[in-house]
Amino acid sequence: MQIEQAKQICKHFTPVEKSSGKVTCVHHVDKMCDLPQYFLCEIVMHKQNGEWNNNKNRLPVMSTSRAGVFHRCPRKYAFQYLNRIEPPIRPEYFAEGTGFTTVRSKLDSGLVWDGTLPWDMEEKRKRHLAAILRFYSENPPYKILTVTSEIPVSFEHKGYLFRGWLDGLTKHEDGSETIVEWKYAAGMYSKHKISVQAAIYLKGRPKAKKFHLYVAIKPKTRPKKNETWEEYEDRVYENLVEKGPQEVFRAMQIKRESLNIDGILDRLAESMNMLEVAKENGMPPCFSQCRDCDYEKLCSQHIGKSTLQIIRDVKGVEVESF
Repeated sequence: MQIEQAKQICKHFTPVEKSSGKVTCVHHVDKMCDLPQYFLCEIVMHKQNGEWNNNKNRLPVMSTSRAGVFHRCPRKYAFQYLNRIEPPIRPEYFAEGTGFTTVRSKLDSGLVWDGTLPWDMEEKRKRHLAAILRFYSENPPYKILTVTSEIPVSFEHKGYLFRGWLDGLTKHEDGSETIVEWKYAAGMYSKHKISVQAAIYLKGRPKAKKFHLYVAIKPKTRPKKNETWEEYEDRVYENLVEKGPQEVFRAMQIKRESLNIDGILDRLAESMNMLEVAKENGMPPCFSQCRDCDYEKLCSQHIGKSTLQIIRDVKGVEVESF
């Protein structure tokens, strides 16, 4: 990849020549990025996504997130995946989740976190995030460096290329593996809710016997009158210490033999076959999902217009179909 192309992919790309003569980015640390706002290197992700999108059999790409977006709102799927339209806003809970994922991945990889949280969010959310990350750095639920972070998986099934990124992977002495998945949420996930993701990841790692889900539970502490933000953050942290790691980081283990993996993937593929029907019907919106959608402002600015009309207006070009 040429330097100018790399700079177009990542505005922070800063070339440096290694002793081997190979040119890389000064921020690149074993596929990770040492800038506080990123975890995986943007160049690494771009190359991997390119390989997936240009797979040899030209299969449509499938992932847990893609399927989830399509079933929540076909219009959002058209914006996000078919036409790559940038959302006008990002709800703050996205920034909160991104912040937890970014710092946790770096800590798991042995990198140092300096306490920086460069994401836009209200102060209360930022203090919650800082407190729980501080608690994580001191109370990880597994030994740091025993888990390899951000592993790509992909495989073909029922006419789709399934893909995803594992949050972590532990390899055991007997040759088996355990997949590690993290969520940052208000409550624990049910097995039913996480089963699709577990099935995709277990299918993509044949040696994995278990899918281990961890959910970092968002703090529910509220600020007190006349309390400084620093005092509030310390109080949130102390509440986490009082609860302990098992309560703050809820865990669920799913064994391979407990899931009908191929059956789950078959049903998912069948449900996504409805995409062509949705395209014929104009990729309509699902109005019950607007509240937390990052495209809500865009739809509000174009009330009464079809999904294709909105895409034409945003892109400024004539678009005939999806």
